[in-house]
Amino acid sequence: MTLSALLLIILPLFLIPALLLPSNRIRLFSYCGLLGFTVVLIYLLLSLRMPLLIINIGQAFYPMWSPILGGYTTLLASEQYHLSFYLTMFFFYIVSYLICYIFMKVFYKGSNPNINKPIKAIFNILLVVIFVCVTYGSLSYFLIQIREILPFRDGFLFGFFDLIYPLEA
Repeated sequence: MTLSALLLIILPLFLIPALLLPSNRIRLFSYCGLLGFTVVLIYLLLSLRMPLLIINIGQAFYPMWSPILGGYTTLLASEQYHLSFYLTMFFFYIVSYLICYIFMKVFYKGSNPNINKPIKAIFNILLVVIFVCVTYGSLSYFLIQIREILPFRDGFLFGFFDLIYPLEA
């Protein structure tokens, strides 16, 4: 099993519910993932301008992940801080998703019945795309970032993975 194959196998697990669930459920799940996705995207964009941001935040949260990362003695300190940063971002994504889900289940009401059918069909397609980007895109991004500690090889998408996060030989 490679990471490429794993990501392709996981894709239908997100795509099939996105196509079959009603639009108000897809909207609910998309809104829940939007907060964590936005924060991770902001950190990604900030890290392009300030490369040491990932290392500093990873160093701050390293004690939380040291039981997991301590067993990998071949990793450099900067690689451990990188992994610590992305594990922290994944943890933040999951926690914010769950908090938003509870909040949305309590306060969110259904869809607007006054939307015409063609507009609603286009809106549903847009919701499916947003849902897949916010959920599957985030999961794929985190798996690519922590692939150093995963027991999988890169597979046929190694060029794409190296474009996102190149591993040193």
